[in-house]
Amino acid sequence: MSKRKAPQESPNAGITDFLSELANYEKNVNRAIHKYNAYRKAASVISKYPSKIKSGAEAKKLEGVGAKIAEKIDEFLSTGKLRKLEKILTHDLNVTGVMEWGIT
Repeated sequence: MSKRKAPQESPNAGITDFLSELANYEKNVNRAIHKYNAYRKAASVISKYPSKIKSGAEAKKLEGVGAKIAEKIDEFLSTGKLRKLEKILTHDLNVTGVMEWGIT
């Protein structure tokens, strides 16, 4: 029998999910490697945090979570979504739709 533990669901999965999505966007679209690294580091640290994060201020106490990421966490916790990510997804859908229909 393997000694490996099954992956456990993080109490902060929603936060780490949106941080990972932002990281991938910054890397693949904006080519902003420093932002990619910042989002990935914050997601990693938050995923290891043992309890549910209740505010950006609480998250900011963790190494790798700065003021801007803390603001995004507050927005996510209060609304359940992130304007920046919604805008990115809407833009991607519009671009894909235009390309699919051959509209220029």
